[in-house]
Amino acid sequence: MTDSLHSDIKQKIEVPNHEFVKFINQNKNHIVFSCKKERSRPNYYNFYIVKEGYCFYTDSYLIHDYEEFIKAMNYMEKGFGSFKNYAEALIFGINDREEYELFERSGFLNITNPNSYQEFKDFQKGGFLNKSEYLEAQKLKISTKKEYDEFVNSGFNNINEFNNAKTHGFLNKKAYQEARSAGFDDYNEYQDFLQSGCKTKEDFEFFKNKLPDLIKNSENTLKQSLKDADNAFNSNSFEEFIRLYFLAFEKLTESLYLKIFKKDLQSENNKIMDDMIEEISDKIGKRIVDINELKYWRRIRNKVIHENLKIDKNKAEKGKEFFDEFYKKLYDEYSNYSF
Repeated sequence: MTDSLHSDIKQKIEVPNHEFVKFINQNKNHIVFSCKKERSRPNYYNFYIVKEGYCFYTDSYLIHDYEEFIKAMNYMEKGFGSFKNYAEALIFGINDREEYELFERSGFLNITNPNSYQEFKDFQKGGFLNKSEYLEAQKLKISTKKEYDEFVNSGFNNINEFNNAKTHGFLNKKAYQEARSAGFDDYNEYQDFLQSGCKTKEDFEFFKNKLPDLIKNSENTLKQSLKDADNAFNSNSFEEFIRLYFLAFEKLTESLYLKIFKKDLQSENNKIMDDMIEEISDKIGKRIVDINELKYWRRIRNKVIHENLKIDKNKAEKGKEFFDEFYKKLYDEYSNYSF
């Protein structure tokens, strides 16, 4: 390298010390070399600067002169620990000591590469703390530490697969694969599915698109049936009271079942009220109603509808007592669930 450098020099020009200092200040983007002039004379130094093929140099014969020369460059006032560091900093247009030290420690500083400081700035801008991570990120066409960490922690080995998953909101390979297996491509929709408690995508589609209207319709029917049942009882239309109150319970049971299990009752082969209550009781861990008594009042309701069974006031009051207690327990559970 010395021979090559020497062969590129057209002429060596000696200048006085003070002129050399001025020359350096005027040409801050050039390195100044210093060396001892002779091994046998430790207080002798030469300083060199190369510009456009010419080597300008000056001699300093006394250690005192050397110190004055260094002082003239003001590198210590700028916080630099040595003239070498200051000269290197000037090459890249760096005037701040801390910035230079970060650059030097980063591993990017390369005197022979004029772009090395810009690479370091890109490294800093991306939030990287490790050069090897930055270089690996560059190969992957990743510009920030955050994005690089996302890829590294994602479980993906292929950057294209990761980017594809990321466009759908996924940053984890396992979650992405599980979502795809369940039939979902979108991260937010998949999270809604997980939070819904649904077991399949078909149930979730029902839950999302149909369930609210079904529950709303059941609630409307429930309210109207209770109102009509109360009017029927007060007007001594006890047969109609039994029919309407039982209808209200069917709608309340149906609505609670939909809230808890989020399943289309049509796909459940239109389960009867008894089956739904049994499943609800198993789910909440307690009995809501005596099933045998419920079946008894269903038989009464069926005879009213199909056999024109007449209901007296005493029978109606017993029915009302059972229905009121059943309604309270069922509605309390209904109020505890949301969808």
